[in-house]
Parts: sequence; C-alpha cells; structure tokens
Amino acid sequence: MVLLRFQLLQADAPRWVRVGLAIAAANPVWAADQSIGATAVLVGAGVPVLVDPSFHGYADQRVAAIAVQPDGQILVGGRFSQLAPTQYTGVSGVPRQAIGRFSPDGVPDPGFNPGVGAQVECLLLEPDGRIMAGGRPSHLVRLTSDGQLDPTSVAMPTGYAYALLSGPGTARYAGGNLRRVDATTTEGLVRLLPEGSPAPEFQPLPAATVRSLCPLPDGSLVAGGDFGFFPSNGRKHIARVAVDGTLDEAFKPDLFELVSVVLCQPDGKLVVSGRVKTGSLSLAHLVRLNPDGSPEPGFDLMPSGTGLSSDVFSLALQADGKIVVGGSFTELGGQRRKNLARLNADGSIDPDFDPGAEGGNYPGVYALALQEDGRILVGGDFLSLGGEARYYIGRLTNTDPATHELTYDGSTVSWFRGGTSPEVWRVTFEVSADGENWMLLDPPARIEGGWELSGVVLPEGGMLRARGFVSGGQYNGSNWFVEDLLGAPVWVSQPESRSNEFGTTATLSVRVGGTGPFSYQWQRNGVSLVEGGRISGTQSPTLRLEDVHAVQAGDYTVTVRNDFGSVTSEPAMLTVLDPLIRVQPVSQQSGVGRSVTFAVGAIGSEPLGYQWWKDGAPIPGATAVLLKLDDLQAGDAGEYSVVVSNGLQSATSDSATLDVAEAPWIATQPVTQIVDVGQTAALSVEAYGAPPLGYAWHRDGVPLEDGGNVAGAHAATLELAVATDTDHG
Repeated sequence: MVLLRFQLLQADAPRWVRVGLAIAAANPVWAADQSIGATAVLVGAGVPVLVDPSFHGYADQRVAAIAVQPDGQILVGGRFSQLAPTQYTGVSGVPRQAIGRFSPDGVPDPGFNPGVGAQVECLLLEPDGRIMAGGRPSHLVRLTSDGQLDPTSVAMPTGYAYALLSGPGTARYAGGNLRRVDATTTEGLVRLLPEGSPAPEFQPLPAATVRSLCPLPDGSLVAGGDFGFFPSNGRKHIARVAVDGTLDEAFKPDLFELVSVVLCQPDGKLVVSGRVKTGSLSLAHLVRLNPDGSPEPGFDLMPSGTGLSSDVFSLALQADGKIVVGGSFTELGGQRRKNLARLNADGSIDPDFDPGAEGGNYPGVYALALQEDGRILVGGDFLSLGGEARYYIGRLTNTDPATHELTYDGSTVSWFRGGTSPEVWRVTFEVSADGENWMLLDPPARIEGGWELSGVVLPEGGMLRARGFVSGGQYNGSNWFVEDLLGAPVWVSQPESRSNEFGTTATLSVRVGGTGPFSYQWQRNGVSLVEGGRISGTQSPTLRLEDVHAVQAGDYTVTVRNDFGSVTSEPAMLTVLDPLIRVQPVSQQSGVGRSVTFAVGAIGSEPLGYQWWKDGAPIPGATAVLLKLDDLQAGDAGEYSVVVSNGLQSATSDSATLDVAEAPWIATQPVTQIVDVGQTAALSVEAYGAPPLGYAWHRDGVPLEDGGNVAGAHAATLELAVATDTDHG
C-alpha cells in the first residue's frame, strides 16, 4: 500500500492537491481508491496578509539585502548603522555597519559584527555556511559563518557589486561594475574561483554594469543592467550567458533602456523590470519574456505614482507561480498598491494581497525574501508595514500554506514543493550515513510539483537531504538555500550558551532536520524540565525562562526524537548575573577631617549581603549598602570596592578611588559681596588639611595685616569693621 499525503487548500471551494499536484475533485471529502491509503491535512485558505507580530527586527536606515539561513537566522545588509535602534525601541541600539544578523524573531545577533563597508547591496549564503557580501564603494568580501573575514579568500574583485549568484558546483558569480586586481578596466560579470579571484577566461560583459542575475536550468544565467557602453554586440541591457562565458546569439530582446530585476521562472520565461521608451519618456515596466526573448502578450504592468522614480526593485516567486513585487509605486497595473503587491501566475493583480509599506526618506520596498514557511520578509525604506509601525524591515504572514515534503520509497527520492513556499533552483540531492558527511547524488529531474531521482540506495540508518537556492533582496541580487531532510533527527542548529542578567528572559532554541513529527524534551543539568511557573516550551524547539534567578543557571540540553531515532544536543551553559550591580561606587576626593560616603546599587535573589573592601582587604564591620568614613586621615586614601552576595553567587563592584588631601584644601570659596560705605563686610573660607592651617588674605595681590578696620588677616574669616571706598578690590 502506498501512503500519500493530501491537503484541502480551500474549505469554501474545495481544491485537493497531492503535495502540489491538483486532483480533479470538488468535494470536501475525497475518496481514494481502496488500494491506496491516504492521510489528509485541512488547511484554511484566503487568510488576510498580516504583519507578523513575532518578528521584532528594526534598522535605522534602508535594508537592501536579505538572506535566510537554514537555522532561521536572517542576514541583512544595507545602509544602516544600527539594528534595533534607540529611537524606535527605547533601549540602546546595536551598532552594525551595513551588515548584521537577526535571530528568527528579530533579535540582533550579538556575536555577528563584520562591519565590512558603508553599504551592502547583496548577500550570498554558500552551502558550507560561509557568507559573501558585496556593495559599494569598496569590494567583495567573504566571511566565515560567525562573521569574521575568511582568510582563505584572496584577490577578490573591487568596485560596486549589485548581485551574487551560486552556480553549478563551486562556481560563484558576481555582477556589478567590478575591477580585477591590478586591472584598469571594469567588467559587469565575473565568475569567482573557489579562493575568490575572478576566472581569467570568463569575461562576457566588459565595460557594463550588471544589476541582476538569475539562473537557468541548464547552468547558464541571465544578466540584466546597464549595457549602454556595449552596443556593438546587439544586446540592450539584458543577455543570456552560457557556463563558459559565451553570449547566446539567439537571445537579443530589443526592448529595454535599463534593466533593474530579472526573475527566471521554471518554465524558462523571464519576468523583467526595466525602463522602456514610452513616447519621449523612459518609464518603468514589468514585463514577461518568452524563452526566446519575445514579450509575452498581455503581461505588461507599469509601476507609477512616484514620478519618474517609480520602479520595481525586488521580485519573489512562490512555488504556486504567484510573484510578490516590491518597489517604489502607488499603483501597479492601474490598481492602487503602496510599494508592495502580488501577481497571480497569469500576471493579474492578486486582490487578496495589499499590505502596503509607507514612510521613509525614499519610500519603497527594496528587498523581498520568501522564507521556507511562506512568510515574507520585507526590507527597504519605510516606517510602516501593513498599517503597523515597522522600521526598514518587517515580516508578513501569507495568505496560503507553504507545502514541501521529501519522500523516499526505497528507490526514488521525490521533493515536492507547493503553495507559498519559495521557488527554488539548482536543486541537489545528497545522502549521508551519519548526518555529518554528505555525498552528492546525480542531478534530479524536474517533475510537476517538484524534483525526482530514481535508483537511489540509502544506507541502513542513513539520511537524505534536498537543497535548493532562492533569490531575493534588492535587484534579486541576494541568494540563499532551503533544505529538507529525511531520516533520524539531525542538528541544523544546537542551543548556544548565553549570559542573562537577573530578572530578564532567557530563550534557548534548536532546529533539526529529518523526518517529522519531532518530540522535544529539555533538561537542566540532566534533569527533565516540566512546564509551569516561569518555565515554558519544555517540549518544543524553544525553551523560555522568564525572570531568571541564579538557581536557573546551569547546563541545558534537549533531546529530539522521531520514528527513526533520537539525538541529544551538546550542553548550552546559562549564566545568570545574580546579584547584578546596577550602580557602581563613585571615586571621590576629600580632605583631612571631612567625611565621605560610598554607595552601591544592586539587585538579585534576596537576601543580599555586602562586604566593603579597601586595597584588597575586607573592612571589618563594613557590611551595609553604604560605607561612611568620618574624620578622614591620610591613611584612608585608597581603592574601595564591595562584594555583593546572596548565598548562591557574588558580584564584585568596580573600584572607586578615595583621595585625601593632606595639603591645605579649600572646600568653600569666599563669596563676592557688595556693601555700603560704613557697613561691616566679612569674607570666609572653609579649608581642610593637616593641621595647623595658616591663612593669609590679600587684596588685589597685596598681603593684608590686622590693624585699622582689618581683622582676621590670618584667620579663616576676614572682617572689615567699617568699609570705606578704598577697601574695594
């Protein structure tokens, strides 16, 4: 008996599919042949697009590049200098120069801070986890997975880079206005060797500027941009380039004056955003080209409403054929849309998709990225998304489910994809005996609804992995990969150690591949956790610990199980800063005979105890939150600190310096006075120091002596008994 999975995509107008393939049935109940067992999943359809409340990521300027990692973390590039900026969050922002990484819920990654340049336009997530970034005004860079410069990459081209693309095998392509090391001329398209240097024999578009790249099933690619310096070869801003760098002589569309975005469909057609001569003006058009380069009749939409600057900057293709459109426009195809729209597969405007993005210096959606679950990441120059405050980046839910499934029947591997899942290209199948070392299989064949490969022998207890690349971001110049795994659980990301302040919320998350469903059980120091109180998610991928105290510190692990086996994570250590010193003692200066008070502010698990120290030794009896020192002497000078403890842990404050002045030290200066002639005037000073103190008053720099109307010339207070006009000074 063959086990099939079905989905009812619409309850009001039933439409059954077998992982993306339509079935001729129009009833809520579908009866399979008795020889076939079937399971069905009911999924609601026609759900409105909503701003995803679980994503809290913000930036302080435009987000232009987006790439999604398999573990759900989100790479972003653009013109920003802060993520989670203070002006939008009310807390201290996280400095990030043009590139950063968010957790799946939008929290900036504290350990990822490459700071590669002023502006990042494109990102490429490579299969080994390394990251390539391009932009302007400097050069291409390759980073390790933790954001450090990759020391193995050398001689990468300089100049502007607008697009990156992963090609067959180890091939990587970069489009822009690029210059090889030691070269004097620029190129629009280069193929990068594994170490990062351009392949010398690959020079298809010299003196051009390439903005967008998209792959074709045969390994060739389409490049679009500004080929204005390049008319002799008959190309007008778009070209099809073979793997060896030769230009396709049969592909010469004569339509565009500039190309911004090229999107390759699985059927070989191209959706292109570019400038088209319209009368005396060059206006933006969104068109679809047939595989031979001819325009498809009836598919021509004009983004308009923002003057000559109206344009489309990003396209995201869903597996169901619908296309999400981002740009700068208030109308698309004659219908009101605020910088964000979606097209049906036939090119008509989707009436169910109208979230809108507004605000910003140059309002528009510059970057789109479809996640594996169908949710839509939106980046650009906006302050509002879907009617809610979102700053330069946000995430939308989708109207329909995303479907994707990897199957194996003992010989044939099939990867089915449908609904709002992102359309993928350069699909690969791999097999592994241990979940760590993978062997690439033959290229799978494209079938309706997915990909398939026959004659596959899976080792006992082995695993299968399917991967495909996705394009998005500004000019569709960024790309990344999605994957499905079949077999026992295998780690995609394990929990990471972290440090939390007392009273805050700690979260630990994992992501696994393999065949679902999965069960989860979190442990602390080897003991299984139970739900309740401040602890939640003990049997889910994300463990949440609210209002953490020192007693919750420890080693956390999670065990994940499915029908094929189980895995237990490496321990992640949770450190809780309890007690936590909020206000440090402050250094002071005083004089002999005076008093000073040192104070500390701390929070933590009560009761809190205090022990003050001087010069590395505890001060007997100094066990209060305040330390007061009276009648200071020279020996009281030194370094003071306090240890705050609660019987579980302790925290030591910063040192505060006490300086005690032995030389005369004036604490209160004399005050200027105005008196009438004949009145008494008195001037006083408060001073400290090693006794005895001597005083000598001066008028206009001349020493005074007692006598006449002057008294106290050598005391703390000077008195003029009967002031005369000669006493002023």
